[in-house]
Amino acid sequence: MKTPLGWGLVLVLFSLAPGSTVRAQTDNGRTGPEIADALRKLGYQRRTDLKEEASRRNSTARRVESFVAKNAPLNLVVLSLNRLGYHVCHEVVVAKHEWYVDDNGTPAFATDIPISISLSKCSVGEILDTICEEDPRYVWTHDALHGVFVLAPKENGRLKFSVGPVKDRGNPVDILRRLDANSEVPLATQVIRGHNNLPDVQLDLPRCTATELLNEIVGQHPGMTWGFSVRASFNYILHSSADAVKIEFPPLKKGEPANSPWSYDFVERPINGASTVVIDKRPKGRVPVAAAAPPATKGDTSAPAERPQDPRAAEQNVVASRLAGSWKLEPTLTERLTGRATAADAIVVVADSEVEKKVPAKFWDAAKKEGFTLEVRMAGYIEMRGAKLPFILSAIHGNPHLFYFRERAGDPFGDSESFNLALVPAKERSNDLLFIGGDFNNQPFRAYARAD
Repeated sequence: MKTPLGWGLVLVLFSLAPGSTVRAQTDNGRTGPEIADALRKLGYQRRTDLKEEASRRNSTARRVESFVAKNAPLNLVVLSLNRLGYHVCHEVVVAKHEWYVDDNGTPAFATDIPISISLSKCSVGEILDTICEEDPRYVWTHDALHGVFVLAPKENGRLKFSVGPVKDRGNPVDILRRLDANSEVPLATQVIRGHNNLPDVQLDLPRCTATELLNEIVGQHPGMTWGFSVRASFNYILHSSADAVKIEFPPLKKGEPANSPWSYDFVERPINGASTVVIDKRPKGRVPVAAAAPPATKGDTSAPAERPQDPRAAEQNVVASRLAGSWKLEPTLTERLTGRATAADAIVVVADSEVEKKVPAKFWDAAKKEGFTLEVRMAGYIEMRGAKLPFILSAIHGNPHLFYFRERAGDPFGDSESFNLALVPAKERSNDLLFIGGDFNNQPFRAYARAD
């Protein structure tokens, strides 16, 4: 597949109803359905219940209480629709984006044209119509076969080129990477958060457009959506029951972002009896990955001078003392935690204290600017998905947190990613359990058992 077009992919995976999948078994004389009903009262739901709820929330007939966006960027408006349960996919118009900041220099967003919408008792079609009226560069369509709404440029769309035929199975990003082998410009570029949390898909497609390929991928799992701008990223929301949107920013101006300890985040809170998506200004809650800082200079490995170290950290830290070794996915526990079956997976962790010395200074500086002092409990290499990557183990908000690094522009530490993790030691080391989550606290964990 050859195309001169550069493109990026955002796959957003939403679990649109609370709870986990339940496999009911008879116990103490109760039937399977009776146990399932009892568990459902405690917040658990069957997979069929989840799909039915996702379908209801994505219906064109459903009307939400209100949808208000004041001076907001289009990507946040679309994300708000996703939080409402609508499977809206979005191809971004190519344009120069500029930062908008508040009076204190806190960055709110980067966009080309902020839009404002105010609707009540509205359908997804009415919201999308209003978006296209506010920004006439866009048009929307409904792919009823795959259950997605596509908001795309009216002219000069970049996803009309042909791909395929495609016959493959696995993680969507891995599939796109395999397609890259025959592409002049990679399709799955600079993958960041959420890759490991995406469910597998099975594709058997004739030659089709890039849009049709993406619709087929997301159509296989209710709640998954794609977006297309300049790079790939993922988000996973464990649960969203929002039925209204009110994202209103304070007066903003164009300008360079200041080094602010604050940020603007999505949160949900009840307003007039409806769970509502709002924008909150709050203290920054996570350390940016190294890519968020200026690109590291190759060979610049000096770490800041003052970082407290505990000489007994590794031996006293539960995760650091038991993380090294080979691990394989534990499918039963993982399905219980994530609510879906997950393809076989394995990781290998090797301790190497020299790795910490190679981490670029810009990584430590970015963390320090956010008010975090990262105490390294372990360093080494982690092998996953066919790649051997350097990592450091630290903690964020009291949670064990692993930062791993990937090559970019010839620098093996040019980009970084991270995830929460937990390790449960057993009486016998061979029975230890490792749990790996995402980089936010609302993402489910996958379970691993020792393989060595």
